[in-house]
Amino acid sequence: MSENFPHLIRSAAEARAMIEILRQARPKSKPAEPVARDGGEPQIGMYVAHVTLSLTMTEVGRAFGRDRSTVNHACHLIEDMRDEPEFDRVVQTLENILRAAFLRSGMVRQ
Repeated sequence: MSENFPHLIRSAAEARAMIEILRQARPKSKPAEPVARDGGEPQIGMYVAHVTLSLTMTEVGRAFGRDRSTVNHACHLIEDMRDEPEFDRVVQTLENILRAAFLRSGMVRQ
């Protein structure tokens, strides 16, 4: 065993016993669920740009460096996820921020 901790663990059997105790005591954490697959932030950004600024999917795709079919997929995915109230509040907040930022430019529909 380690020379640094001779008084704590005196044998391999004690080490295995300690490891077993620690394994049992460790809480099982639930894996985090992603907000959106394939990089949620760009998908939410694409959706909000399309919906709030009334940009075409081609224009949004060009702005994000993606194809319009990717924007279409992102919009469908985010729209489906808006059924969850907490996620819907996040998207609504982002829409409000974007609307406020672009209101004077005339790019936001009223």
